[in-house]
Amino acid sequence: MPSRTLSPFDPKRVAPWYSGSGTHGILLLHGFTSTPIEMRGLGEHLHSIGYRCAIPALPGHATTPEDLQSVHWHEWVDAALHEADTLLAECTSVAVVGQSMGGNIALHVAALRPRIGAVATLGAPLRFHDLRIAVLPVMKHVLRWHTPGHDVDLHSPEAVADLDSYGRWPTAAILELSRLLARTEHLLPCIRQPVLLLHGGHDRTVSPSNAAAFEHRLTGSSAKRRKMYWRDGHALTVDTDRNDVYEDVASWLSEHIGTPETPVLSQA
Repeated sequence: MPSRTLSPFDPKRVAPWYSGSGTHGILLLHGFTSTPIEMRGLGEHLHSIGYRCAIPALPGHATTPEDLQSVHWHEWVDAALHEADTLLAECTSVAVVGQSMGGNIALHVAALRPRIGAVATLGAPLRFHDLRIAVLPVMKHVLRWHTPGHDVDLHSPEAVADLDSYGRWPTAAILELSRLLARTEHLLPCIRQPVLLLHGGHDRTVSPSNAAAFEHRLTGSSAKRRKMYWRDGHALTVDTDRNDVYEDVASWLSEHIGTPETPVLSQA
């Protein structure tokens, strides 16, 4: 589970991150209530290989929980599409990589933008398995906030220091997340791109069974690969096997969208 805070974020620490200017672009998307920093290590690794990387802050994120209260699911998708369109206009090859909800949005973007060359998801949720979701349309008016527990599912507990997320969640935003998942699930048969599905074996936030469910539903994908990191929890980008995750994502991208000819080793 990510490190959660009720205090204001350090704006420099959680700011969007853009690096590189080459012809191979990668859009990296963070998870629900989280911030761009959870994708920073992976982005820096891909940038060192020569990829142009974009890690935006999704609407309502990296500011205050109050900002997330009135955001609708399509605003997250629209923001990701805007970033993808920028890369598609300026790069010859583009892929999308997402952690948790960001993985769900990455698949959504791939369904709506056929020119996306490849997708990688990390701990992505296909659907909720919680009966309370059914009463969220009513609950959001009665119980406006949800305070998640502090259970850490990471194999490397100190890794929570590399993450920031909200210490309380708007109930309305949880409902919007459930609506996003339902809409993305509907789009899965439309996805033709190769999809890499990575998941932590000890993920207690999103059940590892979601990865197999995605694989089963991606009936039109040109290539699929599923891999478990059995020691790790939900936040694969910072947990014990993060370097293996970085290499596996880079290998997948190289296989399906190519590798930049000239590595870009300094931040643009």
